Amino acid sequence: MTATPLQATVPTDAAAAILLSSAPVPDTAVAVEGPDFDRPYTLHSFLQSYERIGFQATSLGRAINVVNKMVRQ
Repeated sequence: MTATPLQATVPTDAAAAILLSSAPVPDTAVAVEGPDFDRPYTLHSFLQSYERIGFQATSLGRAINVVNKMVRQ
């Protein structure tokens, strides 16, 4: 197998430290996708969309769900 131009210019030690193989995505992972602003949003549906915007927003979305469950109980 021949080296690609990038592999030929990256020092071996750097490649070993940085160019690592990806781990498989766990089944429990939440897909990240931004809100669809082409459809109308209520405040409630917009806050629900936070569950999928990114890591920090996902944590906020989960926290909102916990608070909502506590309010309903």
